[in-house]
Amino acid sequence: MEEEERLLLACPSWLGQIIKFALQTGLRLSELLTLEWNNIYMQDRYLTVLVSKNGKARGIPLGDVAMTILQDIQNASGQEILGGQVFRGPLGGKVTVNELQYVFRLAIRRTQLEDIHFHDLRHTCFTRMAQRNVDLYRIQVIAGHSSPSMTHRYAHHSIASLRSAV
Repeated sequence: MEEEERLLLACPSWLGQIIKFALQTGLRLSELLTLEWNNIYMQDRYLTVLVSKNGKARGIPLGDVAMTILQDIQNASGQEILGGQVFRGPLGGKVTVNELQYVFRLAIRRTQLEDIHFHDLRHTCFTRMAQRNVDLYRIQVIAGHSSPSMTHRYAHHSIASLRSAV
């Protein structure tokens, strides 16, 4: 958690929103950057990923933190957002993968964290779910993994989360 806080402090706000949302939803970078408002159902608290790595659409439930991020983005725009990209860059345009990766690497260097990649946020999301005793099948569905073995590679337990098993 300390590393996460250090990273967020080193990021511009637009990137901080993306990082927090990634940690809450486990979305892949490509899914985050192509997420559009018409795929978010605020009333029902979920979003739909239409194009995923395995080619199948999936629904992702949204918790309180993710909902707050989306509401903050809407409030900052000054109007109800009906369409278009959810996450925008510092000038209001579409964020490219290269732009995000560049600014992310700068923040990593500022924090002096080592061997951190954007995709690690996805692993962190699913590890946190596993540590909260979310069953692996539900994690697999949310992650969009086609096999349980892939989910096992993403969700890790700590000694503290295993303690309740003994």
